[in-house]
Amino acid sequence: MTKKYLKYNGITFNDDTPYPFYSFIPNEGTAEAQTDIAVLKDGALYSNFRYNERLVSLKGHITGNDEEELIKNKQLLYIKCNGKTKSTLFWYDGYKEYKAEAVASIPVLSEKKGLCYEFNINFIIPGFYWEEANETSVPLFQRKNDVCMEFMPPCIFTSRTTGTVYINNTDFPIYPKIEFLVEETSEYDLIITNETTGAIIELGDFQVTEGDIIVIDTENMTALHNGIDIINSFNDFSDFHLTPGENVLSITNGGIEVNSSVMMKFYKKFVGV
Repeated sequence: MTKKYLKYNGITFNDDTPYPFYSFIPNEGTAEAQTDIAVLKDGALYSNFRYNERLVSLKGHITGNDEEELIKNKQLLYIKCNGKTKSTLFWYDGYKEYKAEAVASIPVLSEKKGLCYEFNINFIIPGFYWEEANETSVPLFQRKNDVCMEFMPPCIFTSRTTGTVYINNTDFPIYPKIEFLVEETSEYDLIITNETTGAIIELGDFQVTEGDIIVIDTENMTALHNGIDIINSFNDFSDFHLTPGENVLSITNGGIEVNSSVMMKFYKKFVGV
């Protein structure tokens, strides 16, 4: 079994680096307790979870083989954990790797003891949820059976339907990745609408060829056509998401039907680790 580790802004914390740690417990971070339902990583329901901004403490040591190396390692830690840079915090618990966006406080150091400093770093996680580091097809959406067609996750639209309804059973918004496989050569005038929130994604007057692939990532605000950046061809879709509860989605091309297969992908969200 691989040792537990953390990675943040280019630094790895574990016993094989100059930054071994002895304390990091994500679920004991400071946050306001709520009484709500969330899905844990094993699929179990948890009825009392924290979902506000939280602060999680990492405690460990800075080490070095000599004075010069110790100073260098200390300086690097200050540069990477500077109290203002937002970066991805990866946490491997010995079984799975998770990630969350976080800001690391400036390290607080103890008095120097030999070739070692003890440090304490607080990570602020604004949204307080962790993602599994790898994309998954485990369904987070529950579909109402009001579209008369076979419909299995991952979520797929085809030319046989232009709309459906999703239930987002979480207390935080979901930002899906939407992938189009073009089925016929034409000029796109594509509009994806979340009728519940009024948010739209629009791609107008764009020529596509059968077999082309368009990928829209609503979380990272990117759009690719056969791997080439076409974000400037879209409207600003920064407010597009699946809100908690019911979402009525429609997809049209030229105001009629969508002429491609549309797959919605997502990252499974976990509350805590």
